[in-house]
Amino acid sequence: MFERLVMNGFPYTTLKVQHRMNTDITKNIVRPYFYPDIIDSESVMWYPPVPGMDKSCFFWVHEVRESTTSDALSRWNDHEAKMIIGLISYLKKQGIGFEEITVLAAYSAQTTLLREAVAKTFSISDPNKTVSVQTVDSFQGKENRIVIVSLVRSEMEGIGFLATKNRITVALTRAKHGMYVVANFGYLSECSSFWNKICNTMFENNLISSVLKIKCQSHGNVQEIIDPNDFDEKSPEGGCQEICGAALSCGHTCPRRCHPIDDHLSYRCLQPCMKKCKEERFRHQCQRLCSEVKDLLDLS
Repeated sequence: MFERLVMNGFPYTTLKVQHRMNTDITKNIVRPYFYPDIIDSESVMWYPPVPGMDKSCFFWVHEVRESTTSDALSRWNDHEAKMIIGLISYLKKQGIGFEEITVLAAYSAQTTLLREAVAKTFSISDPNKTVSVQTVDSFQGKENRIVIVSLVRSEMEGIGFLATKNRITVALTRAKHGMYVVANFGYLSECSSFWNKICNTMFENNLISSVLKIKCQSHGNVQEIIDPNDFDEKSPEGGCQEICGAALSCGHTCPRRCHPIDDHLSYRCLQPCMKKCKEERFRHQCQRLCSEVKDLLDLS
């Protein structure tokens, strides 16, 4: 409606100060290609980095072809869905709530695929605390802390409405702290001079690659993710591959792989209990596991 009013000469004022997006998004995408006069408010200057990620704004590239419905009206890409599910799982391990993540898909078939994948992969009982999966068009005027965008297109019949500037604007301006766009950007760049310009800017600033870099919150180790399976292999518990080693209340050290969420108080230690009998005559070594002794003490 507002667009029709403006097109018909209705007086309007363009807002110039934005209070939503990470400055990397405005500097590399919004200001050069959509709103050249936009100014970042002071509030967005203090956004923290996305935990566990090397970049807060990134284009993750693949070259896997899409599938299409028989009438060619909608499209989906299984590989993109797997990339996105892997990223969601990793972000959850960083302490980011499912409700803080929105996935935007360019096509309804991809939206359906992603919703099914989220439901199958994650056990989320509260509908208000799940990952929101929406089409780009349905998310106008909305925002979230983390936005992951699935663009789908990889076939040579053109890029459809991904060539429509106002839809591109919506897709790339919904994120607050972090935005990750998954697509066959080589193909998009070939089909669209506009996308080619955006990708060139992202390339100049090391913000586009087939390699997504994740960063351990505890040790600072950076690891490279190319395939969705790399998340489980290189970051099985959300950190790096080093042993955690944190001191547990029982006196042992945590044997798990590095994990950013400090859940040691609830951890069940499976090492032999180090306690000894209080009777000075015996001083027998406890034969139970640490967690078994804790359970007995909790019941007493």
